Amino acid sequence: MYALLMIAALPFLGHHEAARAVPKPPLPPSVIMARVAANQDRSNKLRADYVYRESVRVASRKAGGKLMCEEDGEFLIVPGPSSTTRKMTQIAIRYWHNGKYINLYAKPAKDLSVDCDIAGSFLGSYGESKSKNGIEMDLFPPHR
Repeated sequence: MYALLMIAALPFLGHHEAARAVPKPPLPPSVIMARVAANQDRSNKLRADYVYRESVRVASRKAGGKLMCEEDGEFLIVPGPSSTTRKMTQIAIRYWHNGKYINLYAKPAKDLSVDCDIAGSFLGSYGESKSKNGIEMDLFPPHR
């Protein structure tokens, strides 16, 4: 029985040893750089196909945790040849006024409160980037 198992295992043992015996030669730098360039060209072409939706919520609270203003924004992100366009498609605002919460579903013409001004400023500026893909490089510590 032991001899039968050894005979059955020989093809696998031989294949494993043969695969380890012949190492692949390293690729020359010119071939590696050609592959990198081809991948970058392909990714730039594919980038135009990725239109996506971004949801952002900004809230302002008092020190005790009471919600003073909350803004939910939806944005449509559309890549262009050299930058990304970010367009607000929807907004919902909830803020504390005279002892109750008020809900709005459009940007008001006048300022609601200092809390809503600050929240609205964060909501409007988040994601406004000069980068090609719309992601702010300041969000990543190695790029500071």
